[in-house]
Amino acid sequence: MMKGHLHKNVIGLLTMGLLTAAAMVMTTACSGSGNGEVKAQETSGAGGTDIQAAFIVDRLGDNAANDESYRGIQEFEAKTGIKVTTVEAPELQDHEINARTFAQEGYDLIIDATSFTSEIYEALAPEFPDSHFVIVDGTVDGQDNVTSLRCRPEEAAFLTGAFNVLMNQELGGGNKAAFIGGMRNPDLERSQYGFTAGAEYVGGEATVVYVGNFTDVAKGKEIALQLYNNGMKLVQAFAGGAGMGVYQAAESVGEGVYAIGGAAGQFNLSDSIIASQVKLTGNPIYDVCMEFYEGGLEGGIRQFGLKEGAVGIKYNPLHEEEVPGDIKTRLEEIQGKIVSGEIVPPSNEDSFHAFGK
Repeated sequence: MMKGHLHKNVIGLLTMGLLTAAAMVMTTACSGSGNGEVKAQETSGAGGTDIQAAFIVDRLGDNAANDESYRGIQEFEAKTGIKVTTVEAPELQDHEINARTFAQEGYDLIIDATSFTSEIYEALAPEFPDSHFVIVDGTVDGQDNVTSLRCRPEEAAFLTGAFNVLMNQELGGGNKAAFIGGMRNPDLERSQYGFTAGAEYVGGEATVVYVGNFTDVAKGKEIALQLYNNGMKLVQAFAGGAGMGVYQAAESVGEGVYAIGGAAGQFNLSDSIIASQVKLTGNPIYDVCMEFYEGGLEGGIRQFGLKEGAVGIKYNPLHEEEVPGDIKTRLEEIQGKIVSGEIVPPSNEDSFHAFGK
């Protein structure tokens, strides 16, 4: 996750037209860890306390993936004393504008936490060889100054799909699992297919519904209430900010039903969350920032999954005693098979249809 010494004055951003005085958020906090397998190019990274670093994110305050990524930035700042210039960029074009502006201003390290930016950095990186770019869920390979972080959420989703069925049965809801997604996209579908395959692996079936965006709390609640009213005892949220609607629905139904959270757990958001599918992007972000700070960050693609501790299932301490030991044991067995390669959770439609055949 991250590093630095020496506090720097944050440079005010002017970004050619579309970027108004971009929201700059400064950070200070914690500590982190995590390692990945590397397909590496040459080493780059200035190292030391004089580096200028920037972080680009869609938005902060979603209590989901964005805030989890930002945690890694905060840990890097706390560890090193370096202040990372942080800007929220809600539109995809804003990411390119911000990244280019930072690079033109001589920033050494630029981290982008948003998916679907690979094409931007594949084109931008050769123009600015003295800047190192880090992209989350990226696919850029062969560029010495681009490090792509690829989590394997389908591995954790396979576990939570199995958990949803097993726990739903335990609660009297039958061999079913429910998944509410935000907006359909290739990265979210990786969780969808992993979740569905995990549910089927333990003899269940999954219902998948999409809100259509990551912000409509009311719609998320409406969909979840329909599922609870149809007898579902657990509903899993993969919907960003709209996931709050799932938690609100579980709270309104009351005793005997639960929600499944995401990000780093989200247990602070609702007592209805019994467990969460965690995707700890803050960990690899902290790690690569620290490597750059120490002068040894390599370009290429890094993969992070269950083996590296970047994804998994996490029980809410408030409800952990309500999860039977035999269910935990079953999940541990499944996790071991995923880590060993005996089970390879599907991540797209083709691999899903081929799974188990």
